[in-house]
Amino acid sequence: NSKTGMVVSHFNDEKQLSILLLGDRPLYSGGYLCVKIDKEGPMAKKFDGVIEAVRYNPNGQIALVRAYVLRGVTYSDRVLLDRDTLVERLKEGKRFTIGQRKEFLASTFELGKPVKLVSKNGKDYLTTDGDAPQRDDFEATPAF
Repeated sequence: NSKTGMVVSHFNDEKQLSILLLGDRPLYSGGYLCVKIDKEGPMAKKFDGVIEAVRYNPNGQIALVRAYVLRGVTYSDRVLLDRDTLVERLKEGKRFTIGQRKEFLASTFELGKPVKLVSKNGKDYLTTDGDAPQRDDFEATPAF
């Protein structure tokens, strides 16, 4: 019953993709390799950007953010975005969150609160607490 190079895949009830590689020569001592991908894990909820630090100007508005931006399937190195660029991207429907990159784990982050753009009295406010902001506020985000 030789099935060299055959790939069998399906979705089971637990929403996981199982891939089974079969062959006449075992890949490992068990004779097969099974890979499971969780469709609802952290990679399923990608943000367009993760903000790790913020700089405020003297009147309390965000001047710059230091962030990682999604490029294809992975995130960029650190980039600086000014307030206007961040507001523009949020208005385009891009999703940003506060977070920190996990050391030695590339595009893996400890995620915090999502960033919201709130318009009030004709002014735009950037916040992680969307109730009724009086100024830009990324709660508990380190300053740089």
